[in-house]
Amino acid sequence: MVEGGIGDLYAVYKSIQNLLKYGIATGINAIVKSSIYRSVADLKARIGLL
Repeated sequence: MVEGGIGDLYAVYKSIQNLLKYGIATGINAIVKSSIYRSVADLKARIGLL
């Protein structure tokens, strides 16, 4: 009984760890994409001014 409970806790812990890992990765991905998009838009605006 106790071992099963510890196993369940460990499984939950691992899944939370994976969620955090992938959540952080997708968050960084989104930030990078938005900053690239912004810099491209900025470049287009500067070229338009020239």
